[in-house]
Amino acid sequence: GRFDIVIIDEASLADLLALPVLYMADKVIVVGDDKQVTPLAVGTNLDTVDALARRFLAGRVKEPKLYNAQISLYDVIKTMGFPTHMLREHFRCVPEIIGYCNRLSYEGSIRPLRDGSSTNLKPAIVPFRVENVEIVDDAAAETRANRAEAEAVVRLMQAMIADPAYEGKTFGVISMRSGSQSQIRLLKNLIYAAFDPRDIEKRRILCGSSAEFQ
Repeated sequence: GRFDIVIIDEASLADLLALPVLYMADKVIVVGDDKQVTPLAVGTNLDTVDALARRFLAGRVKEPKLYNAQISLYDVIKTMGFPTHMLREHFRCVPEIIGYCNRLSYEGSIRPLRDGSSTNLKPAIVPFRVENVEIVDDAAAETRANRAEAEAVVRLMQAMIADPAYEGKTFGVISMRSGSQSQIRLLKNLIYAAFDPRDIEKRRILCGSSAEFQ
């Protein structure tokens, strides 16, 4: 059916398969963030998609090479020159966490509104450097994993679970590396070997990519 207004949330995660949604309403509000993750195109032959774009879109749309399996619906809308409005008030993260993102990507324009005292875990961000780790370039990242880093993550989790300050806390392990499935598989194997299944269930230990958590 059709609607007067359709709101498409998390459009920065939606690939081109979401385009038909635009035909469902007279007005569409597209919500997204081009500073966050984009479609992963897992299992997609990118060469085939590029060939289809050249065949059917060249000469018909602006910048046809942009219409690939890794572009989001939000990216498409952004190229069309529609008016935009930035939502600046942030309620989800404590000020220290959104403050890092604010400095990194938003030029300090985000207003953190969550009370920092809402959590007893301080500090909210803890940098931890793993020494003597081999650097893996993107071309090899899909087939090689960083074992030293994965083992360090598991040791940190073991220490936190043994610490009374983390009693009842749940854990999410996110691999940010491009082509991170090999690293995620290694992390999961190490987690399953290091922790009792009852603890994994109790602590809701999850491991995946940023897109999967998003």
